[in-house]
Amino acid sequence: GPNGAGKSTIVRILTTIVQPTSGSGRILDHDVVKDPLNVRKQIAVVLQETAVETLLSVRDNLHIYGRLHGLSTAETQRRAAKVLEQFDLKDKQKEKAQDLSIGMRRRLQVAKVFMVDSPILFLDEATTGMDPIIKRQTLDSIRELSRQGRTIFLTTQLLEEAEALCDHI
Repeated sequence: GPNGAGKSTIVRILTTIVQPTSGSGRILDHDVVKDPLNVRKQIAVVLQETAVETLLSVRDNLHIYGRLHGLSTAETQRRAAKVLEQFDLKDKQKEKAQDLSIGMRRRLQVAKVFMVDSPILFLDEATTGMDPIIKRQTLDSIRELSRQGRTIFLTTQLLEEAEALCDHI
């Protein structure tokens, strides 16, 4: 949809960041207003704004995200190694996020949600600022998650991206 259509607003409501002014929303039978903690346990989110810990390294961003989502240290390390490879971040793993380009920070932000197995993944303009090669790899990774049975809620302004990824538009 176009700018101002409400794409990010609906994501913010469904992910319990803001409360709806009217109506209701449910995620896996949990009300987004009455049961926000259980909603958050079922989702992973990439917001439109870049959300990485800028003073931490790429690797530490992944590790902290995994640990905050209840992964063991060993499992966090295993998944981080896979995600670093999958998102072509291995060469940058020791760099602080603040030293990365905007596109690389976005790539790191998207990569973080691939650390966890939440059943629902919200992606708000996830590929914005990515170079074409990494964007294609990211879209392939999203498509694979969908094939594995995860629900992907995608917002985008790019019709071709939506058509390539979505079962329902």
